[in-house]
Amino acid sequence: MLYKSFDEYEYMIQTDLVKGMLKELEDKHRIKVLALDYIFGFRNMKTNKVITTPADLRGMKIRTPGSQLFIDTINAMGATATPLGFAETLSAVQQGVVDGLEGTMDAYGSNGSSEVAKNMALTQHFLGTCGVYINVDVFNKIPAKYQAIIEEEFTAGAKHMIGEISNNYEATKARLEAKGNKFNEVDSAAFAKTVDVVYANMKGVTPGIYQILQNELAKMPK
Repeated sequence: MLYKSFDEYEYMIQTDLVKGMLKELEDKHRIKVLALDYIFGFRNMKTNKVITTPADLRGMKIRTPGSQLFIDTINAMGATATPLGFAETLSAVQQGVVDGLEGTMDAYGSNGSSEVAKNMALTQHFLGTCGVYINVDVFNKIPAKYQAIIEEEFTAGAKHMIGEISNNYEATKARLEAKGNKFNEVDSAAFAKTVDVVYANMKGVTPGIYQILQNELAKMPK
């Protein structure tokens, strides 16, 4: 729950802090980052109950992917994370094995979940992103003019993807509303407090990184 918008994430990856991390990645690990902003949207909670606070999730089983980060986050938010393959998920919701699931608006528009879970709480508990990476030594063997083309095209591709996700959001929401789905805002501050423990317990990350990133975001022009 670090970012509240795509713009915040885009701002972050252009900061001197992140640029320094990328340089260290190149110098120490020989990995060049070609793009960090292939964004595929915020993940929200989908249930048949209105969720506005962490207390509303108590006792509820929420389907998650098998990732430990997902499991820890959903548990911290107040629910009981239940890892399942997606092929099993819709029937699991119908049969009451789980009480809901979490995912992106784009996915909800096409994966059939709108038929079995009618309420979406806009928790925005994860921002889904992916990057493009290449070995520095391999990249350096590519002629400079083609390096420039590669970097330009990956940058353009990311911008296009963000545009598509942003443009499709309201249309997908309207389609889901037409199927009887409802949407509600949540107490974002309350949920953010619940996941502090997740950041504190993450292994292999810089101690205090969450607060460091928050401090950077605080510098973002309003």
